[in-house]
Amino acid sequence: MGTARSQSNSAQEAIYVKKIQQVSLVVLLVSIFVTMLLLSGCNIKSDRSDKPSDDWSRGLLLGRTGIKQPVALQVGADKHVHLVWCESTADSGDVLHYAQLNEQGQVLINDHLGIELPSPRKPQLLIDGDDNLHLAWLSRAEDWQGLYRVSIDQDGRPTSPLLLSREGENVDSFQMYLSAEGETAFVWSGQPESEDGQAGVFRLVLHDRPSHPTLLIPQGIDPYVLVDNASTTHLVWLYKRGTSARDIYYAVLEGSRVVPDGGQKLTGFDFAESAVYYGPIIGADTHNLYVIWAVQNLGGGLTPTAAYAFYVSFEPGKPSLTRPSSIGLPAESMPEYADHTGPLQLWQTGSPFPLDLQQRFCKRTGNGAQSEE
Repeated sequence: MGTARSQSNSAQEAIYVKKIQQVSLVVLLVSIFVTMLLLSGCNIKSDRSDKPSDDWSRGLLLGRTGIKQPVALQVGADKHVHLVWCESTADSGDVLHYAQLNEQGQVLINDHLGIELPSPRKPQLLIDGDDNLHLAWLSRAEDWQGLYRVSIDQDGRPTSPLLLSREGENVDSFQMYLSAEGETAFVWSGQPESEDGQAGVFRLVLHDRPSHPTLLIPQGIDPYVLVDNASTTHLVWLYKRGTSARDIYYAVLEGSRVVPDGGQKLTGFDFAESAVYYGPIIGADTHNLYVIWAVQNLGGGLTPTAAYAFYVSFEPGKPSLTRPSSIGLPAESMPEYADHTGPLQLWQTGSPFPLDLQQRFCKRTGNGAQSEE
């Protein structure tokens, strides 16, 4: 009897010890796993960003591109969001990448377009009146950079690339837009392959077959077009004034004719050798046109980094030479709103900047909320 009881106790002790060892092993593994997570927490990747401010949602990670490369974006009639960017890859350089999201923000397509042209840059998207999606971009080959275009279907498949600029022409900047007639059109500034060729701002309208580019502005650079609600086509561009100064000109486009001939000078600006400029672009409201540009000092030596934005405004049909004004933006993400009397029932945002330097307005919606105009 005593021997049997002793053997039973020994068996229970063995089982108990075995259970302790199993539990200890699990605890040890969990501890190691938690420790690894804590030590390598900076390597834990999420497809969601932090909220940049209280009035923004968290961002969804779709891909990566160079810091100076824009992301093209358009929204179709079905509320689907289309994006194209130059995806950075380790083995083959940058490639054109396309993503499509539905109205709920769900990713439907997120893949390379498979366009085998080298060094893509500055993609732009445009949806025309028939809901066709157009993509244009610059591609550098050897010592020249050309302007190309494709269309993309609903499944993310592109057509064959079409060269729009002249063979051997070096295109610096471009814009794709819908003309007053609803056609897909392009303006760009380019340098010819040979010294006896013509440099300047060119325009091309995309028909069933593309037309020959038309020279609009000899020696002009950095064009931008706005077609307003009255179907008037406004054009701004720059002329170089030395290496670090630019003059801004404005005209109306009537087909491929510039009115007035040669345009109207609006203003000019200087920038340091270590600075870059952006624009100009055109905006419009009920009464005025606005030409906006910015200068960014990249710093170096004793020069601090800084950025400044400027504008000139005028009534349609009355452009003139004028002094530019600065644009002040509120420093906070959700500024307070102050009453502002005006015929459109506008509300002007509170800001630490003087009111005459501040050009951000808001209007009350029907539910009492405030939205930017």
